[in-house]
Amino acid sequence: MKKLLLFTLMLVISISCSKEDNNLKPLDLSVNNITGTWQLTETYLSPGGETEWQEIENGPTYNFKSNGSFTYSEGDCTSGNFEILNENLKLSCHGSSEVYSYFIHKLDSSQMEISIVGCKEACVYRYQKQ
Repeated sequence: MKKLLLFTLMLVISISCSKEDNNLKPLDLSVNNITGTWQLTETYLSPGGETEWQEIENGPTYNFKSNGSFTYSEGDCTSGNFEILNENLKLSCHGSSEVYSYFIHKLDSSQMEISIVGCKEACVYRYQKQ
């Protein structure tokens, strides 16, 4: 009886673990995946407390090129070079010593979610590939 109970318990544990493991996929953080034009479509920003995703119409765009350069459609840093290190996207601005660092939460063929490294509150930006 103990062996049957132990076998059943082990079977239940192995089935439940295998289902969870199949859903975990590592981010493919390659230059090839980020290359292209990305438009900001939503933000999840909070100075404190609860927040919701906010839709952005005609958001600014990043254009990442395979040679490691980028352009941005607004702001002070409209062009420069980028690199991907671990799960971070680093942008170095042309003509400036400014470097912006973002943590990459999600990156696939159609969507990218990034947040500013060191942000203490909710600050996630969702981009769609154009």
